[in-house]
Amino acid sequence: MKFDERLYLAEMGSLLRTAKAKLVSEHADLTVYTVAIWTDPNAAVSAINFDSFENSRAVADRSSLWASKQHGHLLASGRKELAELFKPFEVSRNHNPADFLLCKFLVIKHHSFEHGWETNTRGKCWAELEPVLYKVGSFASEFLADLKLHPEAELGVNSHRDWFDTTWKLIG
Repeated sequence: MKFDERLYLAEMGSLLRTAKAKLVSEHADLTVYTVAIWTDPNAAVSAINFDSFENSRAVADRSSLWASKQHGHLLASGRKELAELFKPFEVSRNHNPADFLLCKFLVIKHHSFEHGWETNTRGKCWAELEPVLYKVGSFASEFLADLKLHPEAELGVNSHRDWFDTTWKLIG
């Protein structure tokens, strides 16, 4: 089965329309800080996730604290090289959709490509998928602009490198 870009875009359009309506209906008071849209080409699913500033800050603070503790323990045990990997750092925003306030808010199953696409193509699927994910992100950044947004709101889509990679500012 080949990648059907038109069907994929239709599926993603449906995901966005349904998610927006559901968010407005079920979480009208939420001020959106971050939106993550991702596609897993092996599972043949996509999801949209929403995060608040408060949740993002709490997750970022926990990450920074954890790294700082690891750094201290490793230095205390004389493992200086390994400790360098955990040097204290400031995380400004949670970019891990799995830790978003509304993780996997809406998930869809794709019919536009086969299950196991990434494995079956040894990762070559990303050459087709990433440019189309970029189109989805560009469209979504405008489509979601009328939500209740934090002044620093942003949207990201995934890539072969990360679950939250290419980003757009969301301006309402």
